[in-house]
Amino acid sequence: MTEANIKEGAALTEYVSTRWYRAPELLVGAPVYTHAVDVWAIGCIFVELVTGSAIFSGDSDLDMLKLIIKMFNGSEKLPEDLRQTFQRNNLFKNVQLPESDHLNGYDIENTLESKL
Repeated sequence: MTEANIKEGAALTEYVSTRWYRAPELLVGAPVYTHAVDVWAIGCIFVELVTGSAIFSGDSDLDMLKLIIKMFNGSEKLPEDLRQTFQRNNLFKNVQLPESDHLNGYDIENTLESKL
């Protein structure tokens, strides 16, 4: 597929190969997203190439969100539109979105500095 074949606003599939490279907007089930998800995936792959291990190796979409939120350690919060999408997603019915200050007991040493 060439750049000429990709049209702005064209529908994209929500499934991006492995969960480990999925951007937060895909994990919460956002119906519309941009090519920024590809940039996220490239970043994840780059870190994996440099370090030899996946930066986010979650077992589920919720686990992936926990890992991502833990990495940013409160410096970044999930944007409000994605928080609302998460809350409306039937897959996460009766599930609270993880917050960094509630992940202290989450067993992972997962900061970018620790990976490099």
